[in-house]
Amino acid sequence: MNKSEHDFKWINKPIILRRDNICDYAFDELKDKRRYVSFRDIFTDLQINYYSLVSFEEFEFLIQADKRLKFRIEDEIKVKVKTKKELEKL
Repeated sequence: MNKSEHDFKWINKPIILRRDNICDYAFDELKDKRRYVSFRDIFTDLQINYYSLVSFEEFEFLIQADKRLKFRIEDEIKVKVKTKKELEKL
């Protein structure tokens, strides 16, 4: 549509997820979960709760670069937050 969030008359302006802050929101979504979650599930949760300007492919790339998260590859790549002890080792 070639419009920015400023071109709309929001009743309640949503939180906009961009490349620079989407990993922080993903981390917050994951920090209370104990099991691994697929990229698609995290991305869908973020799209439901926020306004995302990032494509799924971009999201996948950004998440994989985030050192606070750990991954397990099964049928699809799944992710969860690293513990504080694991983060201290980095």
